[in-house]
Amino acid sequence: MATSLKALTLLLVVVVSSSLVLLLSSLSGEQLSAYQLHLTVTKETLNRGWQRNFHRLAGMHWDIRHAAGMLPNETRSQLAPLWNYTFTLPQPQLQRSLVYIGPNHRLRRVLLGLQQGQPTKVGVIGGSISHGASASKIGQTDWFSLVGNFMVNSYPQAKVTLRNGCLPATPSALMEMCLEQSVDSDVDLLFIEYVANDGANRFDETKAKVYERLLRKTLTQPKKPAVLLVQLMPKGAAFSPSNKEKVHYFHTLEDNYGALAQYYDAPWLSWRNSVWRLGELHRYGYNWTDFMWNKDFMHPIDAGHKAIADVVVYAIQQSALQLAMSPYGVPDLDLLLEPLPAPMFPGNYEGKNRLCVYGEAFRSTVVNASGWSFIDEGGPGKRKWGYIATKPDSLLSIKLDTRRTSSTPSALAGRMNVMLSYLRSYENMGSAWVFCLAGCKCASQTINAHHSLRQSTVFLARLLPTEHAECVIGVKVLRNTTSGKHKFKVNGLMMNEYTGSDVATRVHEERWLHQMLSINDPNAVPQGGARAKAQAKPAAAAAAKQEAAAVTAGRGVGSSAGQALQHKRQQQQQQSQQGG
Repeated sequence: MATSLKALTLLLVVVVSSSLVLLLSSLSGEQLSAYQLHLTVTKETLNRGWQRNFHRLAGMHWDIRHAAGMLPNETRSQLAPLWNYTFTLPQPQLQRSLVYIGPNHRLRRVLLGLQQGQPTKVGVIGGSISHGASASKIGQTDWFSLVGNFMVNSYPQAKVTLRNGCLPATPSALMEMCLEQSVDSDVDLLFIEYVANDGANRFDETKAKVYERLLRKTLTQPKKPAVLLVQLMPKGAAFSPSNKEKVHYFHTLEDNYGALAQYYDAPWLSWRNSVWRLGELHRYGYNWTDFMWNKDFMHPIDAGHKAIADVVVYAIQQSALQLAMSPYGVPDLDLLLEPLPAPMFPGNYEGKNRLCVYGEAFRSTVVNASGWSFIDEGGPGKRKWGYIATKPDSLLSIKLDTRRTSSTPSALAGRMNVMLSYLRSYENMGSAWVFCLAGCKCASQTINAHHSLRQSTVFLARLLPTEHAECVIGVKVLRNTTSGKHKFKVNGLMMNEYTGSDVATRVHEERWLHQMLSINDPNAVPQGGARAKAQAKPAAAAAAKQEAAAVTAGRGVGSSAGQALQHKRQQQQQQSQQGG
C-alpha cells in the first residue's frame, strides 16, 4: 500500500509539474509582462529572477530528495541533514560540474566514517582563491569554509576538523615540494585546486608532470585519503570578449589534469563547467559580474565562492546517496587495497622532500642579506613575507645541506633538486643572478622578475647543485632591468631528492603568460600545434643539451677562481645588454 501511495504521489508531482511547464510555455511575452507588472516589480528584474528560478520549477518532478525518499526510514533520517543546503546554481549546471567521479571508493569510505561518527580531518591546498581571496569574511564566506560548515552540520555525530593549507599566488610546483607543511599526514579528505594558478597553456606537459607528482604524494598519505580535484578557471576566462587577454573555454590545464583524475580515480569537479554558460552566455540571467570581483575578474566574490561550494556539496550529496543505495562493501575494499599504478608519465615518480622553507621560516637558511630586507607585503590572514632588495649588487646568501640520503636511482645522481621561489610582477621588478657561491657547484642562471601581464605570481627557478654539507646559494641583483626599477623578492626555498628524468632549468616557467600576451600578435610564435613544435624544437634541444652538459660536467661556481671567472663573464654580459 505504502509503495503504491509513493508511486501515485510521484506520478501526481510529474503531472502537475509538466502541466505548469506547458502552461508557462503557452504564455506570450505580453502576458508574461502583464504578470510581471501585476506583481509591481520591474520587467527586467522579474524576468531575471524568473529565469534564475525556472530551472527549479522544471526540475520539480525529480531531484535528489525524491530519490532519498525511496530509502528505508532509518537511512532517510541519517541523510536528512544533508538536504539542509540551498543551492544557488541551477541543477543542470551542477550536473555539468561532475566531470568524472569514477568508483569513488575513497570518498565513500570517508562518508561512511562520518555516518558512524568517526573523527574526520578535511583539508584543502591551492592558491589565493581557496585561501579565501575576495570573500567578505575569510573563514566564513569562502568556499572551503562553506563546505566545511556543511559537513559539520550534516554529520553532527562526527568531529570534523578543517585545515586550510593554501598559499596565495603559488603554483602546484611549490606545493609538490612543501606538502608536509600544508597537509596533516592523517588527513581523510583533501581538496586540490591549482588550475587557476598553473595557467592557460594546455600544451604544457611539464606542469602536468609536476601535478602528477603532487597527486601521487597526496594519494599515498598514511590514511589513503579521498582526494577531490576542484578545478577553477585561469585568469582571462571571465574577461570580456573584447579584452585582448581573454582566454577561451579550452585555454586551461584542467583537461590535462583531468586525464590524471581519471588515471588515478580522483573525482574531477569543474567550476568552469558549472558557471561558463551562466557568465559567458548569460543563461538564467546571470553574468560574470554575479560571480567575480570586478577588479580582476579572476577572484570570485561571495556569490562565486558560494557557487564553488555548490559544486563540492553536490558531489558530496550525490556520493552519500549512492552510498546509501549501494552500501560500502568488498568492491570498495578491493580498490582501496589496490596499489597505486606506475606514473602516467613514464618515470615520473615522486621524490623525497627534504626541505621547504617559505615565508617567515625562510629566514633560517639565510646567512647573509647585504642590501636585502625581510618584509611582509601582505596583511592579517594573507602574509607575504620575503627578502626584498631594490638596489643593484645586493647579495643574498643561502646555506643548505645538499647531500642525498636516498639511494634511489636518479637522472640527478650526485646532485640535489633545489627550487628557489621568487616573485614576478608587472611593475618595479628587476633581474637577479642566481649561482652557487661556495661549497657546491651548479649552472648559474639569470632571472628577470618583470613581465607585462598585470598579475603578481610566485615562480620557481630550479638549481641542481652538487652534494655538499654547506652549499651556499647566492642571489645578486643586477643592473640591467626591463621595468626601470630593480626590485627583487625571494620568499622561499624547496629541496627534494628528485627521481624523475625532467631536468629542465625552470620546471614551472610560465610560458602561458607569453601566450596570453601574444593572442593578437600575428608575429608571435605559436604555443601549440605542428608549426609551434617545429619552431620550438631547436631551442628546446639546445637548452636541454646545455643543461645536460652542466649536469654531467658539474659546470658551475664551486671555487674562488670559478667564482671570479663567472662574475667577470656576468659583468661583460650586463655591459653588452646595456650597450656599454
